[in-house]
Amino acid sequence: MELPPPYSGNGSGHHDVSQQLEINLDLQACSHAHELLFSMTEGRQTPPSAVIHHWDFVHGQSEVARTLNLPVEIDGERFKLFQGFQDLGTFQIPASEISQHDGLHHFLMSKIISNRENECVVSSDTEAISSVISYLQGVSTSEPRADQLSVHLFAIRVLGTDPGTLIVDGVFPVWKWVKEDRARRRIEQGCWKPELEDVILHGESRVGKEMCLLVRGASAKRKDELKNGMIIYPASG
Repeated sequence: MELPPPYSGNGSGHHDVSQQLEINLDLQACSHAHELLFSMTEGRQTPPSAVIHHWDFVHGQSEVARTLNLPVEIDGERFKLFQGFQDLGTFQIPASEISQHDGLHHFLMSKIISNRENECVVSSDTEAISSVISYLQGVSTSEPRADQLSVHLFAIRVLGTDPGTLIVDGVFPVWKWVKEDRARRRIEQGCWKPELEDVILHGESRVGKEMCLLVRGASAKRKDELKNGMIIYPASG
């Protein structure tokens, strides 16, 4: 199997909207780039699972900050539709090591924290993901065994409203796709939705690929309103 290229990150910081495009308030508000880690896990005795991971604490000193551990029903290949997608490869990890940490999310988080405690620089999403990949490359075996889990990892770039916190002003993430059409000097866009699967399918049917993925926080009430079809107007709460 051909190995994916080395992970170098998708860039972070501020996302500038071209002045040649029409004004889009949501894209202006969601101007800070973050990277999510997407995992697809499968074992001989374990049902397949897909999860999105993010750890806010890498942007500061606290290890108590919010993390995102979001199960989804998405194939990793669908994220190729979005800008900043990168296939990080498949790793064979002992199931016992993951279970000791109460699941893959906390297992990965423990490796990031360990690097910080060893005075390695982990102050961005890119550095956090790089530290995880570096560790997994050292422990992963080439051939799967019955006592191992196969973990396929992808990096996904998203745009949020805050440089240090992924989900602001709410407990639940809501998502939206946008696409900058420079030829027509306009921005195509979907609606804010609580289900990422719906956002991806809608964007794929409308514009196909090269989309940007936006994320923001929502209360439980607003999440239910969106699920029932209410539209959030651009940059509204």
